[in-house]
Amino acid sequence: MSDTAVPWAGQEGEGPFRVVFDGKVFFNRWYVAATDCPKQGSTNDNPNFDSPWESVRDATEQEIAQGNPTTCDLTSAED
Repeated sequence: MSDTAVPWAGQEGEGPFRVVFDGKVFFNRWYVAATDCPKQGSTNDNPNFDSPWESVRDATEQEIAQGNPTTCDLTSAED
């Protein structure tokens, strides 16, 4: 799996996906629906075993420059 992360934009499927969300890189542990937002993802400080997303590291400046969504609102990405 590539370590390259892209901005979260409602990715859906088995992946594997690595996405940038709110300054962190998340990867999917299992199938994700487009409505599964990384905001509720598991972190070291706040484990969430019901979320398919897990925070794996801080996003780099280069990754953040590509996009760094901070809300779960997918409609704003389409505007």
